Amino acid sequence: MTTKSAKAEQYTTIILHIFHSHWKRGVEEFEFHRDELVAASLSAGVDRPDNLGDVIYSFKFRRELPADILSKAPKGKSWSLEGAGHGRYRFRLVQIGGNTFKPRETLSRSKFPTQRPRSSARMPSAMNRRSSLRCATTVSSTYFSV
Repeated sequence: MTTKSAKAEQYTTIILHIFHSHWKRGVEEFEFHRDELVAASLSAGVDRPDNLGDVIYSFKFRRELPADILSKAPKGKSWSLEGAGHGRYRFRLVQIGGNTFKPRETLSRSKFPTQRPRSSARMPSAMNRRSSLRCATTVSSTYFSV
């Protein structure tokens, strides 16, 4: 089993390899594919991660990008790692400070139903157990016809 520090070093090596294979001075953003994580692990000589998505997730949400990557950003900007489509990711320079979160425009809005199902709104209180049992039987036979 891989220890946390070994996993952190493995992820860092992979993300550094991907960054340096795409980055050139003056580039403000570039994309890469999920399959490049496997190729990067092979060429960097580290074990392939069991969960490829965790490599990206860890640098998006749990820890900072390696100092070597952050040092390549111009003054007042920082590198950000974000999703760029199905199986694609993007390194992008963003302004430091302010709101760096930008919702994806490809996502649609979801309408969430009310917290309480309609059937429970019609159920009587548990005070009258016999009535509750009859109602529960009626509701279950309505939804699960025998």
